[in-house]
Amino acid sequence: MQKSSSLVHGAWLLAGVVVVIGLMVWLGSRNSAGETGKRDTSSVESVDHTWGPADAKITIVEYSDFQCPACASYHPAIKQLQATHADKVRFVYRHHPLYDMHPLADLAARASEAAHTQGKFWEMQDKLFTTQGSWTQLSGSEATNRFASFARELGINEEQFRRDVLSNEITSRVTRDMSLSRRAGVTGTPTFFINGEVAQLSSNYATLRATIDSLLAQQSN
Repeated sequence: MQKSSSLVHGAWLLAGVVVVIGLMVWLGSRNSAGETGKRDTSSVESVDHTWGPADAKITIVEYSDFQCPACASYHPAIKQLQATHADKVRFVYRHHPLYDMHPLADLAARASEAAHTQGKFWEMQDKLFTTQGSWTQLSGSEATNRFASFARELGINEEQFRRDVLSNEITSRVTRDMSLSRRAGVTGTPTFFINGEVAQLSSNYATLRATIDSLLAQQSN
């Protein structure tokens, strides 16, 4: 009887381990860069946050989350790409806050949009990513105050910024991006699309640049 009980206990323990491993794999896949087989058929619109020429041969669309560590790790390479390829590549940034995993992601997205109303989207985007470790563990009110301090540093009117963060217009702007990301089948961040096709891109600048240069060469042939 004792042996049988031990076997039952062992079986339950093994089942528990399998469930935990499965959950870890699922969570990892939710936060992975790129999802095979997805396609983004949405056209770039004037409300999108972009850099680079509208007639560029390469258009990169990133669906991202300001509280996502992987997204922050890609940010330096994307910034370097902007410095070297802004005349050849069109880059589009869209929001995909992972509400269930990152409780401050939506607030951060709205903070970037509030900065945009005063012409400082890219500056706030950079600030949120480069300081990510300083605000991810804050409460909602603490994060709001931290983002307002960022706004002051960037020369943004703080009173207007605080109003805009809570406005329906700003909320609708983030919701619009989320609608596009769902249509494209995005579930993890960062997810990149190049000319509509989901792509696995490197967070290493040299590798990323080599990939883009190769695609540009192919487009020229």
